Amino acid sequence: MVRTRAIIGLSAFMAAIWLASSAPLRAQESPDPTACAVPPALIRVDGPLLRTATRLGRRPFRIVAIGSSSTEGAGASGPEASYPAVLARELNQRFPEARIAVFNKGIGGERIDATIARFEKDVFQLNPDLVIWQVGTNDATANDAIQHFESSLSAGIQQLKVKGKDIILMSPQFSPRMNVRSNQLLYIETIRSDAQRYGVQLFRRFDIMNFWVASGQFDVTDLIIGDGLHMTDLGYYCTAILLADMLETAGKRSEEHTSELQSH
Repeated sequence: MVRTRAIIGLSAFMAAIWLASSAPLRAQESPDPTACAVPPALIRVDGPLLRTATRLGRRPFRIVAIGSSSTEGAGASGPEASYPAVLARELNQRFPEARIAVFNKGIGGERIDATIARFEKDVFQLNPDLVIWQVGTNDATANDAIQHFESSLSAGIQQLKVKGKDIILMSPQFSPRMNVRSNQLLYIETIRSDAQRYGVQLFRRFDIMNFWVASGQFDVTDLIIGDGLHMTDLGYYCTAILLADMLETAGKRSEEHTSELQSH
């Protein structure tokens, strides 16, 4: 309870700073990947990314990024700056022998039920190895009942698991317009809880962005554009870098396990 109150207080404080400030966005044309660093616990791989571990870098690999505007890339300078586009470039640089495709299936303003309704066309027909599902922002903004959101999220996760897909759930962004909402942390906790309940990987986007701002690593204006909600090129870039780090970690774990078996 103390931690939750502290986060709410910090969120409200940062939102107040944002609303009172007219500071321009600090552009960063050539981001340094090391600037995106976070404590290892924030990007730990604790979900069973089995297909990622055995296939990434070894054979053609397909990723579907599905969600709303921060998957689509709203606020970015162009489609090439969205996190799915940056993730594709980053993974292909790290695994030059592999053919890695990332499909951007984000639709701005979409809520959870509309996203799940697209699974057949925009996920299953593409037959991905991994699905990155960014969820919760618009549901919280619309003040949808948390019970309905949790029920839909559980059903969606189970649909993906039945198809044998690796899953990463991405929590909402840390942003002034979201942080003033009283239900923001409830949605974030529901996503975290369901990830744990169903044994899927979580990308802790809210916690990661919160850390960047609270630690002084970035200002809010480095990460969020003038509308107080959508991410900047730098925000998308660092999101992609940390996702690539997580996926590379999953692949290395498989290599280490294989080496151990061969040594015995």
